Parts: sequence; structure tokens; C-alpha cells
Amino acid sequence: MKNVFVMAGVPSIMQAMMDEVVTMLPVSTPVVSETIEAHRGEGEIAAPAGAVQKAFPGVRIGSYPYHDGQRFTTRLVLRSRDRDALAAATAAMREALDNIGKS
Repeated sequence: MKNVFVMAGVPSIMQAMMDEVVTMLPVSTPVVSETIEAHRGEGEIAAPAGAVQKAFPGVRIGSYPYHDGQRFTTRLVLRSRDRDALAAATAAMREALDNIGKS
């Protein structure tokens, strides 16, 4: 098939097939990521995260709320193929989180 690879279900056969398939896949710049524990609920970080996302359109920001056993909090995952943009967005996000409630 054109862009679909069908693999066998037997692990050893699938591995042999995958070894061949991987040589046919296009190579591109890997996606890198940074994770930030926001220590705040998603509602508190929505505006700062939106501002950072707008400032860094080449960086994707995922917001993952969860309960840590004591409170609701949020984990932010920033992803990009551009390491410099990711580093700048991560720094901007950390600064934005540090400034919540200071104005």
C-alpha cells in the first residue's frame, strides 16, 4: 500500500519487517519537549499559557490537569522541532507562572 505498512502480529516477524520499513520512512527534525509542573489549577494558568502560545506559534503547549492527592494542578508540556524556540517558550512560561498574582 502507498503510505500504510501492515505488520505481522508475531513479535519476531514484526521486528524483521520493522527493520526494513524504517529504512523507507522519511527523516525529519525530531520533536523535543519540556514539561513544567504548574502547581496551579488549569483556570489560573489559561491566560498566561495563551499569551505564551501566541508569542511562540512554533511551539505547541499541552495542558494536562490532574489531582495530585491534595489538590488540582496542571502539567504543561511544550513541544517543538525548534530547540531554541522551545527553550525561549519554556523560559517565558516559567516566568509567566512565577508572575501569576503579582500584579
